[in-house]
Amino acid sequence: MISRTKDRRDPNRLTVGDTLILHYGSRSGLSGENDYFQVVTEVAKDRLENITIRPVADETEESGLRLSLIDFRVNGFRFAHSEELLNYALPKDKWKLHLEEQIELLTERAFLFNFYPRLRFNREIDGHRPELSKKVSVLGRIVRG
Repeated sequence: MISRTKDRRDPNRLTVGDTLILHYGSRSGLSGENDYFQVVTEVAKDRLENITIRPVADETEESGLRLSLIDFRVNGFRFAHSEELLNYALPKDKWKLHLEEQIELLTERAFLFNFYPRLRFNREIDGHRPELSKKVSVLGRIVRG
């Protein structure tokens, strides 16, 4: 949540004791892929322009499965099929079923998808950069396969 106001009476203003969950990514030196982490913090000091936060728990790597995104549109997204996805999403040994039965089982489940947008703009159009969060979470289901 962005706290843009300097008014201490604003209900959206962060105050001492508020809990924040910070999400961040870092590039792995060995594989070159981005790893995503989260850490629970709380506001230790609140001032008019700056706040000081401190970690409450150790950082944890986000769990789940990485998917190769092929296409993203307003009405959905398309990702690459993998055996890891079937092992992750289907009950034990159900991935050995016929393809139509696998798709039917997948369409019955709900999934939480996290997207980490990376936008690159040159100097000429940097002023038109949209304000997006670093992590976009979508609760969805598989509708076609």
